[in-house]
This record gives sequence, C-alpha cells and structure tokens, in this order.
Amino acid sequence: MTHPGTLVLITAAAVLAPLLVYATGRRVRILPSPPASSPASCCAVPCPRAASRSSASWRPWGFGFLVPLFYVVTGIEFDLHALLHDLGALLLVPVFLLLFLLVRGAPVHALAPRDLGRADRTTPALFASTCLPLVVAITTIGVDQDLLASDEAALPVGAAMISVLVLPLPATRLRSTAEDASREQAAHGTAKDAEAW
Repeated sequence: MTHPGTLVLITAAAVLAPLLVYATGRRVRILPSPPASSPASCCAVPCPRAASRSSASWRPWGFGFLVPLFYVVTGIEFDLHALLHDLGALLLVPVFLLLFLLVRGAPVHALAPRDLGRADRTTPALFASTCLPLVVAITTIGVDQDLLASDEAALPVGAAMISVLVLPLPATRLRSTAEDASREQAAHGTAKDAEAW
C-alpha cells in the first residue's frame, strides 16, 4: 500500500534537488587558478589543466556508451501499459512536464545574466528542464522500497521521457535562430561601416 503523499514527495525531490545543487554550486566555483596577487585567489578552487585532457578521454565512453545504454534500459523497463491503462494518470503527464519546466527551467531562466537575449536565456532553461536520470533513480528507489507503485512511478518517468525527447528540439531551434540573427546583424553592421567609410 502506498502512502498518499509519496508521489508528491518523490516528485518534489526530483525537481528540487537540482536547484539545491545549482545553488550550492554557484558559491563554490571551480575555476583555473587566478594570479596570486588577485583578491580572488583566496576563494577559488584551482582546476589543473590536466583535467580537461582526462575528461576528453572518458567523455566518449560516457556519451557514446553509458548514456545510450541508460536510455535503452529505461525504455525497456518503462511500464507503458500502466500509464495508458488509467486515463487520469495519462492526463497527469503534461502536469508533470509543466512542473519540470516551472521548477527546473524557470530558475535557470531567471538567474541567467540579464544582458543575454530572450533566446539565449530560454535555451538553457529548456535544456535544464530535461530530467530523466534523476526521476528514474528516485522512482526506482521508491518502487524498490514499496513506497511507490509501478503505475505511479510511470507518471513522472513518462513526463521525464517526454522532456528528454521534446524540449531539446525547441531549445536547439531557438539557439540556431539567435545565432543566425546575430550573424545577420553583424554582417549588416559591417556593411553599414563599409558604406560610411
């Protein structure tokens, strides 16, 4: 038997945990070491130059093998029948997707630098709203501990799958149109400068 507020607590943890990580990560920045004479030298955490070389060696394994494997396993284990069986549950999937956008994407949009354009602020917000790995991990723990039924776990996982499939498309389109507009504006400005000369 599932506790009535379990699904709400698991969803809140899934969407609020990245905010906590983001908020604490903004205070401790991992940067290359500033000059010793700089006032920032006392509070920055040094990042060795070898770190970029080592991350380049494991990145193909992560993005080329482990991430696709995770998505395949998630798709295989996803209980689509439980989600499609109940119309009320199916109608809650867009609500969860909206919650992901509101709780994960809105803070990224709000905390983005003010000098960025609308598209440059919206793009990372849409990418930040994708959250399949965290939701899968939390719902798996909930199901394993008998705190969450399989059909209840299918709700946030289904919304997270949709977020991973759908949200990067408008984000990429926004980014490419913003880059095209800035290139066109730069070319137009160069042509004006040439005419004035």
